[in-house]
Amino acid sequence: MDSTPMGATLHWMDDGFDTGPIIAQERFDDDGVMTSREVYERQCVLCVKLFKDNLPLVLSGKAPSIPQGPGGTYHRAQDIVAATTYHYPHDTLSADRVLKLARATDFGSYGIDVQGTKLTIRVVRQ
Repeated sequence: MDSTPMGATLHWMDDGFDTGPIIAQERFDDDGVMTSREVYERQCVLCVKLFKDNLPLVLSGKAPSIPQGPGGTYHRAQDIVAATTYHYPHDTLSADRVLKLARATDFGSYGIDVQGTKLTIRVVRQ
C-alpha cells in the first residue's frame, strides 16, 4: 500500500520490534500486480534462505552487525484496519486505490470495511 521496498531481513534481536542490527537482507521489486499472498510467500522463501545462508556465520560469531537505517516499515493489525475502512459516501476511492486495496487485502481475513460491511475484492490472474 505504501510503495516501500519489499523483502526479508535477518537481524540481531534487541529490545525493540525489528530494530536490531542487520545480519543480512534481500529485497525484491513490486511488479505492480502481485498480491499480498504472493508477497508473503516470496518473503517466507527469502527468510528461509537468509537463515540457512547466515546460520554458520552467526554460530561462529562472524555474522555482520549493520545498524539499521531509516526506511523500513511494518504495520500492526489496527493500521491495516484503518487503511481499509471507508465511510461511504464521504470517502471516495480512485481506481488506483481500489487496485492497491485489492492487492493488499487478497490474503487472510482482511477486506475493505464500508459502513460495517466487509467487502473483499479478489485478484484473479488470467
